[in-house]
Amino acid sequence: MLFLSDYKTLDFYEINAARKGKGSGREMVSAVFDALPSDWKTTVSMDQSDGFWEKMMRSYPEKLELKTKR
Repeated sequence: MLFLSDYKTLDFYEINAARKGKGSGREMVSAVFDALPSDWKTTVSMDQSDGFWEKMMRSYPEKLELKTKR
């Protein structure tokens, strides 16, 4: 993750879960959203996830912005 404090932005640059398809990635993203101040935004600038971030966008449309497409 990249924290850009001047812009109040967190970028999910890369996320890896040891247990694919078991909800671990969703749990990590949810934990970040729960801990992040409400005036910060989150972005994904590089997506190589085969659909993970699109699912997260549908779950958290008000909290997450996709900057690039695969």
